[in-house]
Amino acid sequence: MRPTAGIRFHLVTLALLGFVVGAQRPPARAGEEPPGRAVFVSKGCAVCHEERAVLQAPHLTALRQDRSLFAFAAALWNHAPMMWANLPEAGVRWPRLGPRDVAALAAYLNGAGHADPPPNVSRGQIVLHQKGCLNCHAVGTGGLKVARDLGGRVHFGSNEAWIAALWNHAPTMFVLKMEKGLEYPAFDRQEMKDMVGLLRDSGRPR
Repeated sequence: MRPTAGIRFHLVTLALLGFVVGAQRPPARAGEEPPGRAVFVSKGCAVCHEERAVLQAPHLTALRQDRSLFAFAAALWNHAPMMWANLPEAGVRWPRLGPRDVAALAAYLNGAGHADPPPNVSRGQIVLHQKGCLNCHAVGTGGLKVARDLGGRVHFGSNEAWIAALWNHAPTMFVLKMEKGLEYPAFDRQEMKDMVGLLRDSGRPR
């Protein structure tokens, strides 16, 4: 049965009203927290970087920059000693991160972000040596085996997984560095990228 002219008129009117109402609605995700905001708060970052429990901690507005994943990872790692020293004042515990946490924080703090070029695994081996990592860790057949062998760790398959693992390892390094009187190693973006590239490559099946 074909609709009459009157029914067609009402259908068109309803469709137009629906279009106007729909056009006036905010986007579906409007009002929701930005990706990574929940991680930033739940891990205690906001305590120092927004509430300013530690006055020398940079504010959130200074942390949000357009940078790549490994620029973010290097900044996070290099920030660890200051954070460790101020945990008692802030009243928070060391926040352990998983790969999803790293990805979420990077999305929240990195702005538009920039792509990292492929790593140079040969330089990654040099970085491990220069930073003193091989004084404790082995990677395959290289380095000592005082601490965990970093080679062949297939389950750390993503960059985010490796960045999370490095971050979670930092407190153990603080203790060992103090006991042995060693310096905590700092990384720039290139060094972090090449080192993680080498570690990921060492875990791939041959």
